[in-house]
Amino acid sequence: MRLTWILLVVLTLSIAPLCSASIHGVPGATDVRPKTDAPGATLGDASISYSMTPFPYDSRPHDEVSYVDSPLGGEVSFDTPLQINDPFRWTATANPYYGKIYFTQESPPGGPPFPSSMTLTLPENTVAFYLYATTNYWRDPPLDYHEIRATAYGTSADGTSLTPESLTQDTNAHWGATYYGFYADSGESLTTIELNVVGGSTYGFILGEFGIAKASNTPPGSNVNVTDPETGTTISFATVTQGGQTTVTTSDPGGTQGPPVGFMVGAPPTVFNISTTAVFGDNIIIGINYSQISFANESNLRLFHFDGVGIGVDITTVLDMENDMIYGAVSSLSAFAVFELTNQPPVADAGPDQTVEATSPAGASVTLDGSGSIDPDSTEGTNDDIVLFEWYEGETWLGSGETIDYTFPLGEHHVTLVVTDFLGETDDDDVVITVVDTTPPEITCPGDITVVAMESNGVPVDDERIQTFLAAVSATDDCDPSPEITNDVSTDFFPFGDTEVIFTATDTSGNWSDCPSTVTVVEATEEGRLRIIPPIINREGRLTKILTVIRFPEGTTEDDIDMAEPLVLFAGYSPYDIVSTNQRIVSWCRWGTLRVSIFASFSKDEVMAALPDDGPVEFMVVGRFKNDQYFYGIDTVRIVSWVWNWW
Repeated sequence: MRLTWILLVVLTLSIAPLCSASIHGVPGATDVRPKTDAPGATLGDASISYSMTPFPYDSRPHDEVSYVDSPLGGEVSFDTPLQINDPFRWTATANPYYGKIYFTQESPPGGPPFPSSMTLTLPENTVAFYLYATTNYWRDPPLDYHEIRATAYGTSADGTSLTPESLTQDTNAHWGATYYGFYADSGESLTTIELNVVGGSTYGFILGEFGIAKASNTPPGSNVNVTDPETGTTISFATVTQGGQTTVTTSDPGGTQGPPVGFMVGAPPTVFNISTTAVFGDNIIIGINYSQISFANESNLRLFHFDGVGIGVDITTVLDMENDMIYGAVSSLSAFAVFELTNQPPVADAGPDQTVEATSPAGASVTLDGSGSIDPDSTEGTNDDIVLFEWYEGETWLGSGETIDYTFPLGEHHVTLVVTDFLGETDDDDVVITVVDTTPPEITCPGDITVVAMESNGVPVDDERIQTFLAAVSATDDCDPSPEITNDVSTDFFPFGDTEVIFTATDTSGNWSDCPSTVTVVEATEEGRLRIIPPIINREGRLTKILTVIRFPEGTTEDDIDMAEPLVLFAGYSPYDIVSTNQRIVSWCRWGTLRVSIFASFSKDEVMAALPDDGPVEFMVVGRFKNDQYFYGIDTVRIVSWVWNWW
């Protein structure tokens, strides 16, 4: 028997700690009715103490509500809808309270009875909670006190239910409300608080002046990640030197928390207020889950941080549309909001149509100017929201840039400018570029020539001197590398006298220009004997002059020859005459007969320039009598290029 008692005592002692309460109740601080002292800043005992956060003023109007937002995130929900109102009678108690109260509506006569019990569901990870409560009865004279029993429930870290803890206290609505406080041991949490009216008539409840503490979700360490279960917000700290509680609440944007110009709020408008009691380093990555907010264009979302100094700052680093998450980097915590960029499309302006003169066979270089394009979202006075200017002719890409230079060939060209703004919206505009050729060719005609006719009816067109003359015309054109050249020669012979030849150059665009040259045909009426000195002319020799001697037939005198007219040398088939540089007449008698010769010298360089090829060449020297008749002499010489001969 003694052994049995000993075992029983041992078992009792060993089991007792397992049954010790993990939830603790704290009644009102004074032993009077009601217990109305102000709530303490902490809740706990010598082994554990929690810093309590009072609930802020509830700005909702007088209406029926089923929850109240927690300042640490989440909400306290009521299983019985309550009315919200100002605390009028509570303000006269020993613990003046100016926040809102929540109460069961008094039923009309014959209506349903007030509830005698209700349950408050607490936010996740709640470790301490207090409230003030009383029964809902305001009539005079005051009824007897009623007792309200508050019972707190909770769970351990592994999800096991904890032993409930109850507080039963007197209350009276005329005197104010009674304080009820509960807290859990480390690693455990409170889940619900059940209120019951004990004894007497049931008049429902009046609640208010809540306070809460939540388990620290931000331990010290590196790469500490916190996820808010209500909003899905993630807060990633690079370093935490002292642990604390990180909370996320939501509110409507207002004041300086509205969207900046060019952005709009989603539906519903939401600001994420993030705070922590932890001590942390500078680098924090914020991730906002926007799955419960509707936007028109998800790809236009940006995350803004409101640090209380000025307008929000775009901190967006990553937009994860697949998981409805947007991330940004910050060094401090405050208010954050997701706004949608309200884009206005750009307006392309390719400039006015242009008609440009061609400057080469390739066409004309044209400046395409899109600087007139605008985007309403650009900085004032700029078009900086346009990020791309592209130019096309049909499907052919011409280049990119606000202005570009491009060479277009002759003809009409339809060019399209496509502009793209920062968000990828585009606009286009067309411009017509017409490249024309209205500039005629530049023609260079041969110089006038004088040709001695060897036939009675003039000089034939196929005479090599005439053909060389006709071929000496040239023309150039900006667009046509080989303009067509024609002349107006329509006869087989050039008659004696002056004949004007019109040369015409025409380009592929039909532009033309012309110029005249004159062919003078003279008749040599008397032939003298011509001798060229030297008979072999060396291009490389030292001689600078070519000497010619014409011996006239008997009967010609000095007075017959017009010495004011220089002699002219025609070298080979060159149509261009070479004028003598010096000439003189020599008269002499032979066997009693007076004979006359004329000596003339010509520039060797001029003669060589007219004769590009070596070989035998026929020279003709022509002069004029005073009676306007012509005389001539013909001789053949040989042109060589001998570097070792001196002449």
